[in-house]
Amino acid sequence: MSSNQSTDTLPSSIPKPEASGVNWAIFAKRFEKAVRSKQLWGHFSGTTMCPIPAGDTATTEEETAIHKWTDDEATADYLLTQKLPDSAFLKVQHRHTVAERCRPSAMSIPARGSTCRWTCTIGTCRASAH
Repeated sequence: MSSNQSTDTLPSSIPKPEASGVNWAIFAKRFEKAVRSKQLWGHFSGTTMCPIPAGDTATTEEETAIHKWTDDEATADYLLTQKLPDSAFLKVQHRHTVAERCRPSAMSIPARGSTCRWTCTIGTCRASAH
């Protein structure tokens, strides 16, 4: 797979969230807009699920769809890890999908005496892509 610079990088206008959470809200809004423009937001919201073959053996089309989902998931994961503070990354690194990493209970950053959370509607990939 060849790397597409415009797909696998984020603009410098998206700040890296401070561990204190002070800029988490602006990060979340700008990050979502950038990821939506790359047509990858479904991996964060959980609405783009890993395709599941209809039968015991995947067809060529199903294999292609699974491969594309896997590539897009890797790109989405990379985009997320580019900007996460180390402490947040360590909290979510064991989760299997980007959507699971974005789950509100997975990632919370304290902000000015409260907890600021980046929330999204979550679903998970129920099939393993080989």
